[in-house]
Amino acid sequence: MTRTDVNKMVYEYDTMHERGFTQIEQELFLTEFFPEIDKKKYYSYFFGTTYTIQDGFAITHYTDIVTSIMCCLEDRDMNFMEFD
Repeated sequence: MTRTDVNKMVYEYDTMHERGFTQIEQELFLTEFFPEIDKKKYYSYFFGTTYTIQDGFAITHYTDIVTSIMCCLEDRDMNFMEFD
């Protein structure tokens, strides 16, 4: 699966907020599209990332989700250009 494919899936997923995913939405998305993903590894990529707080929810930005998925699929660490 290419980064373009993952981008399309993430950005077209119906979320409550236009800036990204809530924690619950991430779990639902991963269960539906990437059930085999190592969630411990997936969530480890969010250390130090920027979140938006909206309506009491921490919103993970779309780009961070795409990057985390790609790192998991490619079995690699995040590179310095991907870290926000």
